[in-house]
Amino acid sequence: MKHGVLSDLSVPGTEIEVRVTPNAPHDDLLVECMGLRVFITDNIDSEKANESTAELLAAALGIPSAHMHLTAGENSQDKVFVVDE
Repeated sequence: MKHGVLSDLSVPGTEIEVRVTPNAPHDDLLVECMGLRVFITDNIDSEKANESTAELLAAALGIPSAHMHLTAGENSQDKVFVVDE
């Protein structure tokens, strides 16, 4: 994944839905026909999973992870993040 590859989605207020695959061999983000899939090495139930997902997504958007927040799916594989202003 290249840094900023999804920069067109970094508009404030944009909701971004991702599907997280936990316990992956390495962290990665893929753009698939059905949406975004994030692979993380963490367990899905850990707080670190949300942080890792946010960091990967923010890198793809080309923004700091502090400029987005999780709005749904705290303990789920399906998560929704919103880009802050």
